[in-house]
Amino acid sequence: MANEQANCISLMGIVDGIMFMHYNLINQDLEIFHE
Repeated sequence: MANEQANCISLMGIVDGIMFMHYNLINQDLEIFHE
C-alpha cells in the first residue's frame, strides 16, 4: 500500500514538473509574441 502511494506521489511530481515547464514555455512564447 505504502509503495503504491509513493509511486503515485512521484508520478504527480513528474506531471507537476511537466506542467511547470510547459507553462514557462507558453509564457516565453507570449512575451516574444507581444514584442
